[in-house]
Amino acid sequence: ETPSADRQPARVDSPAVAMASLPDLAEKSLGGRDAVRTVPLGCSGVSHSDLLIVRESTGATSRAEVDQVFYLIAGEATLTLAGKEQAMTAGWFGLVPRGSGYTLARRGRNPAVVLAVVTGVPCPGK
Repeated sequence: ETPSADRQPARVDSPAVAMASLPDLAEKSLGGRDAVRTVPLGCSGVSHSDLLIVRESTGATSRAEVDQVFYLIAGEATLTLAGKEQAMTAGWFGLVPRGSGYTLARRGRNPAVVLAVVTGVPCPGK
């Protein structure tokens, strides 16, 4: 999609509102060589959202205090949850209940771009 002059900015923040064009933000966030790059999007109460650029794998992870939702925006990934692997392409959704072990890994050549929403703990610094 070609940006137009009347298009909203890629990101707008205020204490009550956080809005972002995720495709635009993902494109701007692809630089670097981190295995997983986390780009904070917003936080309110006991939920926060991040954009993840997954070049390798998150490694085996489990968080007892939070539920996590992953939505694959671009690329391909594998979500391993409770010992079961699920191939994911753009548009796939995954829910990781608190305390569940999981791994999120890139498949294919390009990084996986993932919207991650975490609920269950207060925003950092609150």
